[in-house]
Amino acid sequence: MLSALVNDYYLTCIESATAVRQLFWNTVVKESRCAAAVVASLHRDEEGDYAGPRDVDGLLVAQDLGGVVACPSSLEKKAVTPAMSTREEQLGGLLHALLNYSVSGINFSLPGNGGPDCLHYISGSRRVLEDFMAIVISLSSIALGVLRHRAPKRPDAIPLPLEESHGALRMSLLVAMIIVYTFEAGYKLATRQMIFLLNPCHQLCVIQIVLLAWPAGGSVPTYLYRLHLFYLHGPINACLFPVTNTLFLPGEVSTYWLEHALLLLTPLYLLRRGGANFTVEAFGDLSWALMAYGAWGVYHFGFMEPLSVTSLANLNSMLCPAISDPFYGPNWRLWGLGHQFLLTLASGKLFGLLGTREEQKEALQELHINQGSQDNSMKRKES
Repeated sequence: MLSALVNDYYLTCIESATAVRQLFWNTVVKESRCAAAVVASLHRDEEGDYAGPRDVDGLLVAQDLGGVVACPSSLEKKAVTPAMSTREEQLGGLLHALLNYSVSGINFSLPGNGGPDCLHYISGSRRVLEDFMAIVISLSSIALGVLRHRAPKRPDAIPLPLEESHGALRMSLLVAMIIVYTFEAGYKLATRQMIFLLNPCHQLCVIQIVLLAWPAGGSVPTYLYRLHLFYLHGPINACLFPVTNTLFLPGEVSTYWLEHALLLLTPLYLLRRGGANFTVEAFGDLSWALMAYGAWGVYHFGFMEPLSVTSLANLNSMLCPAISDPFYGPNWRLWGLGHQFLLTLASGKLFGLLGTREEQKEALQELHINQGSQDNSMKRKES
């Protein structure tokens, strides 16, 4: 009975995903990719680099970054005559442009980049079962973490030293992180693969920009800061097992290494000089690790997995393992559920050893207040 229910659920999910993916590619991505390829071919034809799009048996053959595409001949006129008359057409054109720059440039011939072969690396039924199991484990981890959680105390409104709030080093890290992220976004935009900005390391980059720019006060930066410490094993793994076989533009590989170096340097600064917002929990408090692990699972298996199946983009190796994955094989996602919990726990606790614990920060703040009171008393006596 259970096997029959799982099989029916699997068939329903696969049929729905297949229908959405076919509609997505046939009506949106392919048309956007064709239009872009036709325009690019016409421009190259004017420059004399190679012949423009060719009409072959009613199909317009053009070339883009993903290879040769065959499009309806009528698309040439449509591609070079952008006439948007109504609001709906303008919104439709905006959606086409967004999807075009998000996924249409992905080269599926590169190993580990995505595509049908990557999607079918494991069977659909196994994929659904693994997704279901991972979501259940992740939600259970979040629930257990919330039950054991003790909210951090709001930082007192004590003026921070200049080097902690707006010092030169902090501003330098903020500017450097913004520049690197802008370069990464520019590379993805130029190659029409912006969907890969959803990968965790790029999201960590955004989080650290927020943390560096956030003024003192409030509990939001404290939550972001503590949780993101548990994900810093990601940049470490990216340095130990780099995936650079899909990076071709000038400076793209260098930007890859610079981004991951900054992702590891910035937390070290925040741990030592971040200020009142950036404290760490007690070493024996596992609630933050459980919540961080659960959020990781929900993001990957509840968000990135459906998006990968629909777009065929191998977001953070959800469709098939990366070529540098030490657990390469059909069980790579099951191994991931295990080693990610261990790495998440180790990352947050080991980085936390370098930081200031909440009770230590309270003691320092009390000492600061007492010193201020003593200074005021001395000034009154002198006067």
